[in-house]
Amino acid sequence: MKNAVLKRFVFITLITLVVSTLVCLWLVGDYNLNQTKASMIDAVKLIDYSLDYSKDINEQINEINPLIVDSSSRITVIDKNGVVLGDTYKGINYEDNHLQRPEVVEALKNGRGIDVRMSDTTNDRMLYVAQVCSDNEHILRVSVPYNGKVYLALWMLPAVVLSSIFAFIVSVLFSRHFTNTVSKPLQQVTDEIRKIQDGDYSSPLKVYEYDEITQIASAAHNLAQKIKLTMEEIVTERNKAQYVLNNMSEGLVLCDKNGYVSSMNKVANVVLGCGNVPIGKHIVNYTRNVDVINGVADAYNKGKTVTFDFDAPDGRIISANITRATENSDIGVIMVLIDVTTDRETQKLRQEFFSNASHELKTPITSIQGYSELLTSGMEYPPEQKKEFLLRIKKEAQNMTTLINDILMISRLEAGTTVQSKNEFDVSLMLDEILLSAKPMIDEQKLKVVCNCPSIIINAEYKRIYELFNNVIINAVKYNKPEGSVNINVNCAGKKLHFNVKDTGIGIPDVSQQRVFERFYRVDKGRSKKIGGTGLGLAIVKHIVNYYKGTVTLRSKLGEGTEIDILINL
Repeated sequence: MKNAVLKRFVFITLITLVVSTLVCLWLVGDYNLNQTKASMIDAVKLIDYSLDYSKDINEQINEINPLIVDSSSRITVIDKNGVVLGDTYKGINYEDNHLQRPEVVEALKNGRGIDVRMSDTTNDRMLYVAQVCSDNEHILRVSVPYNGKVYLALWMLPAVVLSSIFAFIVSVLFSRHFTNTVSKPLQQVTDEIRKIQDGDYSSPLKVYEYDEITQIASAAHNLAQKIKLTMEEIVTERNKAQYVLNNMSEGLVLCDKNGYVSSMNKVANVVLGCGNVPIGKHIVNYTRNVDVINGVADAYNKGKTVTFDFDAPDGRIISANITRATENSDIGVIMVLIDVTTDRETQKLRQEFFSNASHELKTPITSIQGYSELLTSGMEYPPEQKKEFLLRIKKEAQNMTTLINDILMISRLEAGTTVQSKNEFDVSLMLDEILLSAKPMIDEQKLKVVCNCPSIIINAEYKRIYELFNNVIINAVKYNKPEGSVNINVNCAGKKLHFNVKDTGIGIPDVSQQRVFERFYRVDKGRSKKIGGTGLGLAIVKHIVNYYKGTVTLRSKLGEGTEIDILINL
């Protein structure tokens, strides 16, 4: 900019000097002509006043000429007929009539005539001034050599050129100085704006020599402060958005229309297993899952929502929902990744539950139906056999009732809808009641039961604690060996109740120990059917322990026995 301004200043100065020089030369030439005319008119008047037309005219004008005008001038006296009566020019042809000379014609007409032309006598360019004399009988003409304005201009040109060069140099220096005074603060303002572009908004406001530049600097400074505040707000909002994205339980991936990832939160990074791949690459760089890659393409190209499940690298089941963004958005595709492992496992368990429940209910129903058909068939059975049929029907009905009650209990525990009132009771008395109900099985297998439980008064839901202890103890009795033992230990410390049951029963294989708390799971289905039970006992135990935010630990060795250790928070 500085050089451009300087060049324009120089150009304007040069044009101005040329034009002003030409105008000046023209005006000087014009002024010089008018001054010459005025002095010649005065000279004519003075000569007319000095001449005595009755005497020798040549002698008089030759004497007057050098005194009044100068040696290069010429004085001519003419009568009204154009005859030359006297002339200071030595080579004059007196017989040459001057009546038609332009200045003479004008003088006869207006009293005075002026003309510039080439002299027919001297062959020089002359300025003529002619005037009718005071006696009205003669015409007095004075002429001087006149080369015109161009000659004067050429004569003045060296001086004018030198002065113009001097003026040009001075103007260039001044222009350079002026350009510096303007361009330097403008450059400083430009530097401040560049700092703003680079994100530096800390420069203070400066005051410059020119108010206009100060106003520009002030506007830039105010704009910088507004940009700073806006950027701070943007960063704050971006951090908030990033915080929300990174703390979402769902994975979120944003892609453009070409499948390049523009944003991805931490959950999505873990789910896809893409590691440290930077943002901005194509989706194929973040996952090798064909369904995900094709889903992104189909969602954008076909404009439909793509939903499917896939297995994450860490083994979780992920539900992907891929949707095309709106037309006017820079985002092409939005992909939401949700961990549905628990839902799918719950769904699977629910299906297994209903399948197992249907199977478990089918057996007693089939048995009841069979015995009922026998009793209603019309055939005669002995009273003892009819009684046996009825007892079996009763037993199957009791089994079915027990199964339904256990199923309902698990359902209530899972739903959390069971609300029971708390009351104080003695745990040792509860254990006595449980052991009394199990006494027939204990006596049948000749088991040795040792119960170590002092009098412990707790405030809790009696029925749930009863179901918890009863299921564990009954299992220890049912799956024990003849003449085996069961050791029960209970103690309470503050709000924590500790319950431990150890038996010398058949034990549980290692492969089944993680599944015994599942609904309807039986280690030995044949033995379980023989001794009865619904297969829901330990599942109920696990749900009650979870309800009390406790822990249950199982230790077992096949053929040697099982130990269950429970700790609940009252």
